[in-house]
This record gives sequence, C-alpha cells and structure tokens, in this order.
Amino acid sequence: MSIQRKFLFSVAGVIGFFTLVVLGYSIYTNSRTVEAQIEKEQKAATSQIIDILRVTDTIMRDRVQSSMKLLMQRGAELGLPAQGDMIRVKATSAYQLLLGNQPQANNFALVDELTDVMGGTATLFSKTGSDFIRISTNVKNQGERAIGTRLATDGQAIKKIQQKQPFYGQVDILGNPYLTGYEPMLDGSGNVIGIWYVGYSADMKFLKEAIADSRILQSGFVALRDSNGSVRIHSDHVTTEQAESILRSSTDEWTITEVPFEFWNYDIVLAVSHDETEGLLAKALGILFIKILIAGGAILVTIYFLVKRIVGKPLNHFTDVVENIASGEGDLTFRFDSTRNDEFGRMANGFNLLLAKLQTTIQVVSSATDSLLQRSSELQATAVKSNNSIMSLTSQTDRIANAIDELQENASRVASNTSLANEAAQTADKDTTNSVSVLNMSISDIERQAEDVDASVAVINPNPV
Repeated sequence: MSIQRKFLFSVAGVIGFFTLVVLGYSIYTNSRTVEAQIEKEQKAATSQIIDILRVTDTIMRDRVQSSMKLLMQRGAELGLPAQGDMIRVKATSAYQLLLGNQPQANNFALVDELTDVMGGTATLFSKTGSDFIRISTNVKNQGERAIGTRLATDGQAIKKIQQKQPFYGQVDILGNPYLTGYEPMLDGSGNVIGIWYVGYSADMKFLKEAIADSRILQSGFVALRDSNGSVRIHSDHVTTEQAESILRSSTDEWTITEVPFEFWNYDIVLAVSHDETEGLLAKALGILFIKILIAGGAILVTIYFLVKRIVGKPLNHFTDVVENIASGEGDLTFRFDSTRNDEFGRMANGFNLLLAKLQTTIQVVSSATDSLLQRSSELQATAVKSNNSIMSLTSQTDRIANAIDELQENASRVASNTSLANEAAQTADKDTTNSVSVLNMSISDIERQAEDVDASVAVINPNPV
C-alpha cells in the first residue's frame, strides 16, 4: 500500500473518529435541544391557558361576588330566612324555605329577577336532613328547571357550608363547569337552613380556541381535565376518546405532564409522543451525519489532491528515477532539483550526492573490471597453453601407461619364469648340495689316498733327497 493511501486512510480514520465524537455530542445536544423545544412549547401553552383561566376566573369571580351580594340583599329585603313545613318539589320532599312570610319553594321570582339583571344562574337550597335540595332555581336540565335535585354531597361547596363558611370557585353543575358562589343561609338562631347560590357558566370560548390550536411538536396535544378526570377541552388534532385513552393508559409511548390550576381544581395536561421525539432526534442526527459525510468527503478529496500534488507527484518522480536506476538502465548523470526549500529539496540533494558517489564507484568498478578482463584474457591464454601441455602430457602419460602395461605383462612373464627358475635353482641347489657332498667325500677319499701314497712313498724312499 502506498504512503498516500496510508495517509488518506489515516485521515479518514481520524475523520471517522471525530465524526463519532461529534455524533455522540450531537445526540446529547440535540436531545437537550428537543427537550428544550418541548419545554418551551409546554410552557407557552401552559402559560397561555393559565392566563386565560386566571382572567376568566378573576372576571367571573367578581361577577359571582357582585351577584351574590345582590341576591342576599334582595333576600334580606323579603325577610329573615326560616324553615317551613315539608313540601314536594317535583318528586322530592323538602322543607319549605321562607324569606319573611314568603315561601320560596317552586317560586322563581327572586332568582329570575336576579339573573335578569346580572345574568348567570341563581338557586335557593333548602336543608333537608343532611341534604340540600334545590327548591328554586333557573338552572335548567334538558330544558326544565332542575328543582328537586340535590347538591353533590362530595363536593367542596357542601363541606364549606357545613362549617358555616362560604365557598367560591369552580364546580360542575349537572355536568357543566360553573364559576360559583355558595353562602350559608342562616335562620334567626344562626343555624344553617339553606344555601344562597349564584353561578356563571364558564365562558370557555377563548380557552377552547387556545387549547384547540395548541400542539406540542406535531403530534403532542394539550388537554384540560376536570376534578373528575374527564377531558373538558383538548387539541383539535386528537379526539376526546384518543386523549382520554392516552391519559388513562400508563404507556411508554407518551410523556404526560400535569400542571394543576388550583382555583378550579383542574389540570392542564400536556402529552408528548416519544416516537415523534425520537424521530426529530433521528432526523436531526441524519441531517448532521449527511453534513459531516459531505464535509468529510470534501476534506478527503481536498487532502487527496493536495497530497497528490504536493507530495505524491515529486514522490512518484523520485520513485520512478530510483526504480529506473535500480533496473540497471538509469542515467547516473541525472540530478534531482535540489533548489526546493522543503524536505523534497533536502532529499533531492541527498540523492544527488548518492548518485555522484554511485557514479564514481561504478566508474572505479568499471576500470577495475577492464583490468580484470585483461588479466582474465591473459589467464585464458595461459590456460589454453596449460591445456595443450596437459594434453601432451596426457598423450605421453598414455604411452607410459601402455609401456607400464607392457612392463607389467613382461614382469608377469619374468615372475613366472623366475618362479620356474627358482624351482630349477632349488632343484639345482639340491643337486649341487648332493654333488658337493659327493665331491667332499671324493676329496676325503683322495686325501686319504694321498696320505696313503705319501706313506707309501715314505716307505719306499726313507731318505729324502
């Protein structure tokens, strides 16, 4: 692998590493950004809804208090409250409620006159046992006055009344939200015998418009939930059934945030979809990844061309020249451009010095080679002569070898003849020995004979001459 590729792969690895770091940091920052966006939208929606609720509550509370003041004032003009006999209000039995001498059960003059002036609704309750029965009212249910109905025994209002305290706030009346006022009605002995009530149906027009247009991101919604857990108003891109189903179920698909509005005992509920949050995060990361990929690619391409131009081109030139010289066909008189003021200039200067030394060395080697070739020629001539001499000696050696062979053959015959001669000599020796023995014996005989002759002579001639 070339240095350029190694360098580019290294740069790509560094870019990849920093890409992962940036992606990790971006996951954190984008998640924080999405959370901040969600929190911002939730705060904006909550703030708007609470402002409307507070304005509505303030305006309606003032009207309720004014209306209650007028109702109690007109009631006082009729006389002191008192309980009468048991009567029937529709199908319900209740005590008659007297203001002065005027019975109020099934008498709607007082409540209607009040609402003609102040608007809203008004009711007189009569205490019957532990219940408070509507005996006079202009609150209507299905087009009829809701007399004979009981005040909810589990509501906040009745608890305050039983303590002889007033209650002002939001309550549900026959399933509808009202901003109301409840004042205990006391007889001459200070006993609670009934309730003064005025109320205004909460004007939810602006609140409905605000909540209907509210969204958290795209699929998240805002809802207003009453004290009974029922969704009163919600964003218009979800149905009531969907909103209630999501709020009732404990699922990991939604994040539910509740902001209480204590004056009405309502909750502002904000729901955020996890899928949408993760989708926004994934989209942001995808866009970021594409940007990093494009930027990284542009950087790599730029680095590639810069490396190729600044490093690759002169490096390839050096490589080609060195390979050409290494192949044995290069021009040792070639010199690199050493005028550059960089590493390649220093390397060119070094290569030039190397080439000069190499050229000198090759020249010396070439001269020595010529001398060696001359001596080699002389040695070759000497070798030829030696070879001829050797051939001559070989021929003579062959003749000597043949003579030796002949000598060996003659020696063999001589050895054979010698053996025969030896045997003959041994025989002759034996014969000679025998002959000598016979000769010695003959000599001995002759000597004896001579002695005998001498003796005979002496005998014959006793005087010597």
